[in-house]
Amino acid sequence: GNCDNPGWLFKFELADTVYEDIPGPDIWLGDDVTEDGPDWIFLKKDGSKIEGACGPMKLDELIGEFRAWVN
Repeated sequence: GNCDNPGWLFKFELADTVYEDIPGPDIWLGDDVTEDGPDWIFLKKDGSKIEGACGPMKLDELIGEFRAWVN
């Protein structure tokens, strides 16, 4: 999905998967983690969900962080 500000947002439901009970990431990266600019990444597991968001040019990096966690 797309955020109100320029960037990307995704949410995955992890219920009934092997990842539901695994401790998840809590990542804030980038020079501008206030979400006001293009250089930020957020990835956090909250209960049985994982949410990620990033600036408009950081989608590949965000997906890479997610993939690193599931591997």
